Amino acid sequence: MNGIEVVAAGGSMASPAAGLGLLPLLVAGALWYAELGSRQRAEGAARGTAMPCASIGCKHILSRCVPEVVGLVCCAALAALFLTWGDSEVPSDPADAEAWNKIKQEWPLLTTADTLIALQAMLRLPLVASATFRLGSACCSGGGEGDGATAAAWGAAPAALALAAGCARVAVLLLSPFHRLDGPLGGRLHVAFELAALPPLLGLARGAVGRRVRSLFPFVTVLAAVGCLSWRHRLALADESPSLDALFTAAELLETAAAAAYLARTLAWLGGPKAAASSLLHVLLPLQQGLTMYYWMVAFQDDPSLVGAGSPLSLLKISSSSQVALYLAAAALHLAHCMEEEHVSV
Repeated sequence: MNGIEVVAAGGSMASPAAGLGLLPLLVAGALWYAELGSRQRAEGAARGTAMPCASIGCKHILSRCVPEVVGLVCCAALAALFLTWGDSEVPSDPADAEAWNKIKQEWPLLTTADTLIALQAMLRLPLVASATFRLGSACCSGGGEGDGATAAAWGAAPAALALAAGCARVAVLLLSPFHRLDGPLGGRLHVAFELAALPPLLGLARGAVGRRVRSLFPFVTVLAAVGCLSWRHRLALADESPSLDALFTAAELLETAAAAAYLARTLAWLGGPKAAASSLLHVLLPLQQGLTMYYWMVAFQDDPSLVGAGSPLSLLKISSSSQVALYLAAAALHLAHCMEEEHVSV
């Protein structure tokens, strides 16, 4: 976050124990690898041939997830380029410059903890863009069950809640310089990625709210609960703008609601068609939210000066951890159902 003193206070929290935040990423990768293996064995059994283990590698992924892989590679290359260049801005105030150098020493690869949030925004864009692309392909040109399965994995309700969270984040970034990210991937680049993710999410969220008034009730209830909770638990980053701090908390809580809706969607879609791209989505969503969880676990200390009301830091840690848990549960259900289908087919 903008405000070098704030990040410097939390940077010292990074420790070997914080590496536990990477555990969900490893679990998610293992889930996807196992799911790909089970699907390969099922396909081999259907053809009466044994599939070699080597076929569960890059060739399989590239052949079935080309748009996703290309987008991820481009984002990774862009992030690597900016991180290699480093941060060119040097604070003019000597105290700020000293604090900034301390942060960069504690985060030698990422420059600052804010890079975790920036990487999350970069990862989100190819995911939602791919799902929107496959939705259009399935609807307009009969792209097949795989394209429809990838778009259906999102679902309109989770996409609508994620869209609301994205709109809240963009509003905070545009209206409050105190909430903008520092570092090579922060600033305008981060805002650009957040803005670019909104149109694809809007396309995925179509139909989330029907024409009947009753269909609005769940969304209004969620928004009211999030608004009330955000106002009671908010940070104190924006000068004399508590509403922006509350909106910042609301964005994180809406992401938790989107994760819960995604899990419910996964339960409802277990009997539907499967695709390698949808499996990739199930894996990358825990990865994406794991970056936020890791950020909140290591970037801030419990400093009373950061608190505007309630216990926002505890709430944000619980919220981000819940998101990872919900997405991992969805991935586990997806894997379990794929393995069950494999046994049935054999």
